[in-house]
Amino acid sequence: MSRDHQALDLDLPRVLLVGPLPIPPVTGGVEKGIDMLLRTNLARRTKMRLFNNSRRRDPGRPMYARLRYQLGMIRSFRQELGQRPVDLVHVKTSSDINFYQNSLYALMARWSGLPVLLQIHGGMFEVFYEESIPPLRAWIRHTLSSVDRVAVLSRGWADRIARIAPRAHVAVIPNGVEAGELASLSEAGDKRREQVLFVGTGDPELDVKKGLEDILEVLPRLLT
Repeated sequence: MSRDHQALDLDLPRVLLVGPLPIPPVTGGVEKGIDMLLRTNLARRTKMRLFNNSRRRDPGRPMYARLRYQLGMIRSFRQELGQRPVDLVHVKTSSDINFYQNSLYALMARWSGLPVLLQIHGGMFEVFYEESIPPLRAWIRHTLSSVDRVAVLSRGWADRIARIAPRAHVAVIPNGVEAGELASLSEAGDKRREQVLFVGTGDPELDVKKGLEDILEVLPRLLT
């Protein structure tokens, strides 16, 4: 490795990524993003490692078992922070109970003096906030405002988060695409008529949040 590359590696923070990565096959958007991110050159250069908070879904599990599990995960997270050097904690979250669970990881990292990037996935966060009771709304606003950066997928979502928590420092980080997927779009071969399948939700408003209008806007540019 050249001296320039060594300098770049030294300058980048050591990242602890917090999120779910279940046993393959990986199907969910957040899980696929984590799997892809961990295989990038950026992950290597930042010595990125994963605190895997994936868990098997069990709707019948009693509340005391859920609380005991979460307390155990918080203890494991504190141990992870203390065992190996960390410069930045990147927490992936969505809405509902998942947000409250992940807000605890963000809180523990902040208490440890570490900067936190909180990345929000899912298209229902605004509804989740509006339907929460006032004390929980206050906790949501506090969490968004106390982390160093809140990452969202689009400018539209940046505006929504800014309305919820005006003091939050919001950054737009679109969903990534693997290099192999990009390369497949320009592979040599027989040209055929392109077909696009958009799987709708049945809810016009949710279809917009899922990007239907973006697809319609960009299609003419792709076909010219």
